[in-house]
Amino acid sequence: MKVKLEEFLRILTEQNRLVQGLVELAGEKRRLVILGQVRALDELLKKEGRLVLALERLEDERYRLQGELAGQMGMDVADLAASTLLAVVRERGFPGEDVLQEQLETLQAGLNSLKVLNRENEDLINQSLSFIRCLEDAITRGGSFTYSDKGALVGNRRKISLLDQKV
Repeated sequence: MKVKLEEFLRILTEQNRLVQGLVELAGEKRRLVILGQVRALDELLKKEGRLVLALERLEDERYRLQGELAGQMGMDVADLAASTLLAVVRERGFPGEDVLQEQLETLQAGLNSLKVLNRENEDLINQSLSFIRCLEDAITRGGSFTYSDKGALVGNRRKISLLDQKV
């Protein structure tokens, strides 16, 4: 069990490294969205995708290992949450309890930061899209109009759209 716990800690450490990388990319993504640097943002999204794939592979490995640990403890894998694993490690006096707790707390903090940054980035992107839609509406509605002194539209001008648009 000690070997499996050491492997579990190695996986958690690597997951924390990847999550921290995603947090850093999310901060950079915010900057690029604000500055409107689309090409740089596209490259950043590719990096982000690679980190997410690596994180998914580690998560599969962690889940497999967690199942093996649960089996050694006589538990179902669904019942072996992080808090339960930490309690068992403490109860059985395995070395690395402090490291396990630190890694679990670091992972939780990193995931919380990533969640907040992703939500903020989503809001910024939605604001940018809203602005683009507003500009598009202003451009596609047609030319300027002339009004009389009473506020009525003068002339019967046909609206000419600058951009062709399918509905």
